[in-house]
Amino acid sequence: MPETTETICHWEQVQRQWKWEWASYHPHAGVFWTAGREDGTTELLEDATLTPEPPEPKVDLAYGSRWERVSGTGTNVVVAAVDLPEGESPVGVGWRLVETVGR
Repeated sequence: MPETTETICHWEQVQRQWKWEWASYHPHAGVFWTAGREDGTTELLEDATLTPEPPEPKVDLAYGSRWERVSGTGTNVVVAAVDLPEGESPVGVGWRLVETVGR
């Protein structure tokens, strides 16, 4: 009896994320957002956390201060993955077909 194979498609949902720097009109040392510390900030870019949206401000909002994306840090991050039968695709934005495998 011949063995039947099923084709499975592996999908990943990708989201663009950035590191964020606190921008203010007042002179200050570079401050970047991080999820790894209680105060939510770090002075080292390599310790900054990627996120798709600016974090909630934890410092004074006076004088137009705000979080801004750090140029050159945009990264595609896989936030979900799913295996589906051939011919089906996930619902939502950011999904890409990574691999098709016959089982």
